[in-house]
Amino acid sequence: MVITSLAFVLSFYRAAIPKKTAFGLLLILGVMPCELHNKPACASTLQGQTQRTLAEYASQWGATSDGIRCRLVPMPPTTPVDAIDLGESVDRFDRPEDITFAAELKNVSDRPIKLLDTRYGPGAGTAKGKIDPDRFGPSLYAFEFRDATGQPVNQPEQGLIDHTITMNLGGVDVVALEPGESLKVLLRPARWWQGLVAGLIPGKYRAIVRYRVEAANLPSKSPASGAWIGEVASGPVEFTLTEDPHHKAHELIWGPPANALQAAVELIPQLSEFTFGSQLEIRFHLRNIGNKPIGFAGENHGQLCRAIVINESGQEQRVATGWNTGGVDWVHFKLRPGQEAILETKALGIAENDVQATQFQYPVRKVLICPPGNYTLKFDVIFPKVHVQDGNGKTIVPAEGDWIGTVETGSLPVVVSRKSNGGENTQISFGLLRKEE
Repeated sequence: MVITSLAFVLSFYRAAIPKKTAFGLLLILGVMPCELHNKPACASTLQGQTQRTLAEYASQWGATSDGIRCRLVPMPPTTPVDAIDLGESVDRFDRPEDITFAAELKNVSDRPIKLLDTRYGPGAGTAKGKIDPDRFGPSLYAFEFRDATGQPVNQPEQGLIDHTITMNLGGVDVVALEPGESLKVLLRPARWWQGLVAGLIPGKYRAIVRYRVEAANLPSKSPASGAWIGEVASGPVEFTLTEDPHHKAHELIWGPPANALQAAVELIPQLSEFTFGSQLEIRFHLRNIGNKPIGFAGENHGQLCRAIVINESGQEQRVATGWNTGGVDWVHFKLRPGQEAILETKALGIAENDVQATQFQYPVRKVLICPPGNYTLKFDVIFPKVHVQDGNGKTIVPAEGDWIGTVETGSLPVVVSRKSNGGENTQISFGLLRKEE
């Protein structure tokens, strides 16, 4: 499991973490107490600054660990996963969702070293060789944020459970680095789950990345079983998060508390009305309003829930179960009092009839089938008693002491029409908004 506070990591190691716990790659972000500068975000307009920054990166390699060194470089959000050019580095991002890094792992030994890659391995069929850091990244990488005083941002501990990490690492490929060769990997935390960047405000930050692979999380009889095992950290690198003039804070409507847990639902994008054929990203916000820590495991992009839609006459509207692809990544959260987590699930589709309900381009968790009109929407977010068991029949989700039950979100107004926003249908794919042409 990945923990998001370095201070907590040290104490957690001594007190609570079992040997099988996997941390992956730990990225530490710290706000720097300095002024924001009025500089353009495009790297091409900052050649002098970019080159100077790249020169500084040469001194920001971390210490060598068993033949491997690591450094971290901020990159444009548009950087392709298969063509990472460190010469195009940037030093600022407009939004937390844009935060992108390239991690470079270099073999400085005199022998070949095998590292886990973010490509699909030989057992992936037609996907073999495809680079997918958004899929495999969370199993190897994790994030921590620090404020201007050097203290961690008030965010919950969050990370993939060991069972999910082991399953994911069984599908990755291994790259063999000869002495002097490097592996570059693109890191885009918001594409893993939004909660990793939630809470970041404009300012200057410092980032350190740690790459860690534990033997307990490497499945036997897979390419990953022969990979490098250990931990290596980069030196620190700075970047700035600027003020986005188009960003509007989302006003959440919280539901009633349930055993000190409270929930709200956020639909992305937030529009005044939606047209048939739209797919809306669903984000559940969960906060601890009690005086004790609360732990729970959620399904990233697949959280168990029930949608409740009420029409203007007070009658419940039909909501069908949508279609789904791929597996589920289990993320464990631990919320201290006052902390909030974000749990994402696949889209909510809006359809006028049963035929349209089967024609969505991307996976949908729920489908609202309705005529045009005004509705209210809320969800029951469900954390059952038994959800995942290991091969020996032992329950691993939920973990011992986790919160169990159902918590209800507040009700959102939803307007559905045949024409909305110029007739454009909003489509999403795994958290990425798209517009139909």
